[in-house]
Amino acid sequence: MSINACGRRKVFAQYDSFLSFYHSTILPSISSLKQSNLVVLAKMVVVAVAGGVGHVGRTIVEVLSESTKHDVIILARKAPEEKVSAAPVYIVDYSDIQGVAELLARQNVHTVISTISVTSEAASAAEVNLIKAAAKSSTAKRFVATGWGALPAEE
Repeated sequence: MSINACGRRKVFAQYDSFLSFYHSTILPSISSLKQSNLVVLAKMVVVAVAGGVGHVGRTIVEVLSESTKHDVIILARKAPEEKVSAAPVYIVDYSDIQGVAELLARQNVHTVISTISVTSEAASAAEVNLIKAAAKSSTAKRFVATGWGALPAEE
């Protein structure tokens, strides 16, 4: 078995794991509380997708945007060349932990999903800083770390 086949199998397993998490946690069915004739629905949460203009991130943004259960915002390092979604795009500097934390709080972000492709030291530092910013934010309650990556190059 070649490295690519093994790498692909690992990526698909991570993707299946993400889909399982997505369906069981991100899009849970809204539970309703019945009190006499009154139905109280769970409130909508804001989900921020870091790297939401990339391939994996864009797919997550598209799926979440189809739901009426979530508002979605995109965090990006630079402005996309073309509009990728109806979701607003916020340009962020991941090295500014306080600034990112304040943005998350201002936008009332409940869940942060990172799709940053961690293929370099700089990308790794960006992911760690995003985790720190989410922890510092007064509104963020969940963080989904990057769990996918590129296939290894053939030697």
